[in-house]
Amino acid sequence: LLTIKLNNTSLSLSSWGIQGGNVDMGTGDDTITINAIQGIKGSTIKGGDGNDVIEVNSSSIGIKDSTISLGAGNDRVTLKESGDNTISSDNVSFDLGAGDDNLQLTRGKATVVGGDGNDTLTIFGLSSNYSFTLQGTDLIVSAKNDPFTAFTLRTVETIQFNNQTIDTKSLTAVTVTSSVTNVNEGGQVVFNVSTSGIAAGTSLPYTISGSNITAGDFKNGVLGGNLTVG
Repeated sequence: LLTIKLNNTSLSLSSWGIQGGNVDMGTGDDTITINAIQGIKGSTIKGGDGNDVIEVNSSSIGIKDSTISLGAGNDRVTLKESGDNTISSDNVSFDLGAGDDNLQLTRGKATVVGGDGNDTLTIFGLSSNYSFTLQGTDLIVSAKNDPFTAFTLRTVETIQFNNQTIDTKSLTAVTVTSSVTNVNEGGQVVFNVSTSGIAAGTSLPYTISGSNITAGDFKNGVLGGNLTVG
């Protein structure tokens, strides 16, 4: 069991709760609590198995240029800011590990890997102020009116806003429709593919299959390939 509590309310913007540190919390239910003008910079925080808690309360920047890697367990990371133009995370990588984890952010840039389990990103704000775009296997959550805020999510199942809970699987969709429901030999059918929440330029693989369908049924003799979202 590891408990770290740091209070650094110096008015100097060069002062951080943890700077250039390498903290290995090990196995057990561990806690790091930081109250400071600026929280963590240029550091690696590693949590082993257990239900770990990291809480940073700052009035400038919560975590900057750092890696947070947590092990198996139901972990919670909370970044809270007070004051105007504060930033939760700036160039931070979060790997939450296995378990039902919760990461709470307000503003900034971060990459979040949820890992196994049901993971939740809590964003303090309204869902209508954000856009959602799929880039490959990454879901990009961007603030519409704040160029400093964009979170890249991988294997995060839920996003919790002040006004809405969103299942990330519901944010992207591919719909295929056909020009006819039946076609005779020698006839023609046109397939239309529409997408939502998927970035232009994304490559989508496809296959055509069904009863008695062969490559010879198609002019180019191809039953699969890739489509590029326009």
